[in-house]
Amino acid sequence: PATSTINIQIEGAGRTSNTALRIYDNKGILVYQEDFVRPPQPMIKQVNVNRLPAGIYFVELQTDTNNITTLRFMKK
Repeated sequence: PATSTINIQIEGAGRTSNTALRIYDNKGILVYQEDFVRPPQPMIKQVNVNRLPAGIYFVELQTDTNNITTLRFMKK
């Protein structure tokens, strides 16, 4: 379980591209969003989740127009 920070590994695309990161709670409510430019090489994105209450959350990562990955984490 996460307490203050989660680390998300993002694969490189060989070129820079816009990336959208969204975190939803277990009710589907958006609790965090960030848009950033992803570098061509793989990266680790750190997200501060310190302010989120304990529970289950879903990370939605849109790395390309039709490429959306959903991950789950527990906040302690």
